[in-house]
Amino acid sequence: MEEFSMKKVVLFIGAALLFGFSSLSLADTKIAVLDVNKVLTNLPQLKDIQAGLKKKFDMRGQELVKLQNTFRNDLDKYRQNNTTLQGEALKKEQQKIIDENKKLQEARANLQRDLVAAQNQAIAPILQQILDVVSKIAKEQKIDLVITKASTAYCNPQSDISDQVIAEMKKQPAPTIKPSQPMKSETLK
Repeated sequence: MEEFSMKKVVLFIGAALLFGFSSLSLADTKIAVLDVNKVLTNLPQLKDIQAGLKKKFDMRGQELVKLQNTFRNDLDKYRQNNTTLQGEALKKEQQKIIDENKKLQEARANLQRDLVAAQNQAIAPILQQILDVVSKIAKEQKIDLVITKASTAYCNPQSDISDQVIAEMKKQPAPTIKPSQPMKSETLK
């Protein structure tokens, strides 16, 4: 019986020592938090990217609005006339509405897909630049680990390096963005 309790004591002491050393290791680890959304929204480079994307996709957006208006007008006409139409004329009008709706949905999906791809391509160099600035700050301040604010339940505001990153990013030249292939508007025609 005494041997059994002695094993418990030894295990307990071993676990306590192991826990003590691991918490000692954690106590020496310097952790910082980065609010990526805050950094991005405060960068002038992002505003330039948004303006460039708006310019690039504005014509396609206008074409999509025209398609939507045409579809709505034709749908309204169909609703008004469907009681008077019969046979082939009714089928023809129904098919026209179905085809216009399909074309509209495809155009909307293509525009959304192309816009997301262009946004991702345009923002990638900025994200890399943010990563480089975070690494620089972490080395200067001897920070062992930087986590995003979105992945934390709580952080001490003193641990947040977002403002430092923003200040450093504003000093940096805007990253060069690789030109992408021109976005075709033929998907809307």
